[in-house]
Amino acid sequence: MLKSLHGNVALLVAVRFVFTREVPYARRLLSTRITGSKTGKGAGMSAKTDAAKPARRKPKRIEEVVQYALGHKLRVEILILLNQGIFTSAELAELLDDLPVNNVQNHLRKMLEEGAIEIAKEDRKSNVVTYWYKAREIPEYSQEVAEAMTTLEQQMTVGAILQSGVAEELAGLYHGKLRDPRSCLYWDWFHVDQEGREELEAHTLRYLEGARKIEAKAANRRARSTEDSTSMLLKLSVFERARKAPTKPGRPEA
Repeated sequence: MLKSLHGNVALLVAVRFVFTREVPYARRLLSTRITGSKTGKGAGMSAKTDAAKPARRKPKRIEEVVQYALGHKLRVEILILLNQGIFTSAELAELLDDLPVNNVQNHLRKMLEEGAIEIAKEDRKSNVVTYWYKAREIPEYSQEVAEAMTTLEQQMTVGAILQSGVAEELAGLYHGKLRDPRSCLYWDWFHVDQEGREELEAHTLRYLEGARKIEAKAANRRARSTEDSTSMLLKLSVFERARKAPTKPGRPEA
């Protein structure tokens, strides 16, 4: 079982969100994104007007990149669509209730400059260049590989994970999915020792493996019925809190 970068911590904060989404889509934890080509109405754009590759400049910290990407509702909507696959600016504009393409391109250009998204591929025909955009790649890492990373590599990786996950949560809030009484929202902190954090890590992995088994059983049932699937988002974070937390009433001493 591969572990995420959030394993082995001293003071833990557990966050769990489950909600439905309008756009059918499923994503494996920390896995490489679906990058199947989308066709549709992805009209080619002039290289002078489309969000082309950004000029080189001093890179921003990943914290600033994530903050910018999540700071506007339209960018959040773009991010969750790019979580699903790759799209041109014209395709994104169509999916976003036929917004003006120029408006979408402006956000894409800035997100690309900031490093929040990437170019998946490009197609050049005469003087017209069409770009397909994608979310930042997040491969699955073993604990050993994660520990061998530099601090910057670790921060970049968790920033990309956080950006994609929080975008899904914000979109759920915007679309009213979080207020569904069937949704499950919870966060808390827990004071544990070395053995306790190892137990929490193992419990988290069992929880995620259980969710995958539930999905597989649901797929088998749907294969024998006409029931459509519902896209549920599960986000689970376990990490050391940024500040030492006080003891809550009725809970063990820190």
